[in-house]
Amino acid sequence: IMLDQRRYRDDQPCGDAVPPLPPCPPGVLNDPSRTMLGADQKAWLKGRLQASDADWKLIGNQVMAMALDVPLGNPLVMDQWDGYAAERREVLQHIAARGIRDVSFLTGDIHTFFAGQVTPSGRQLLGSPPAVATEFVAGSMTSLGVPETINSITGVPLPPDLLAIVADAAALKLNNPHMAYSNVSRRGYGVVEADRDGLEVTFRSPQTTQQPQSSVSTLKRFRVERGTPTVHVL
Repeated sequence: IMLDQRRYRDDQPCGDAVPPLPPCPPGVLNDPSRTMLGADQKAWLKGRLQASDADWKLIGNQVMAMALDVPLGNPLVMDQWDGYAAERREVLQHIAARGIRDVSFLTGDIHTFFAGQVTPSGRQLLGSPPAVATEFVAGSMTSLGVPETINSITGVPLPPDLLAIVADAAALKLNNPHMAYSNVSRRGYGVVEADRDGLEVTFRSPQTTQQPQSSVSTLKRFRVERGTPTVHVL
């Protein structure tokens, strides 16, 4: 299921600042009148998910569905689903309410490797609804990563304390417990293999993107078992 998340969306909230300062108000992020997909595409997505008898429902997703908080509860990038939280909740609650299993978002855009679980809120905090899907965010072959991209947008380097949180996988997971893996320093791509029993994903990365040729190695491998929206790091 391939989505178009540029043509029909409302403008990004809070001026699309990365990070938004001050933080974007929850009332804006959760405004149900704002849309990422547009009414027709959203209805089509819901219908396709509900009608599918495929073992795996794979969604070609342009911007990350999982929350990316720095610090906890403060979304970093308004351009992704964090900036359209009400519609994210609606789509994920549809998946939960209809008992649609084995949904995985395959995502790009942010030029960074992430893998984890997707809940209706985008977060997996104490008391949050359970995950209903998984997500794999591949890197990029030539584009810069999160810190360099923010620098190019704002014209100033990411503050050292914020850079440390974004680049530190342990710190990032502390703020985003729904993430099973993150790597902001390497570029690359993902390979997805699906069968009746599980979904296996391999993140691959060249040693450098600054040369025409470079050796490629495996960063990490993952598996999702049928019927369980949990990313296992192999």
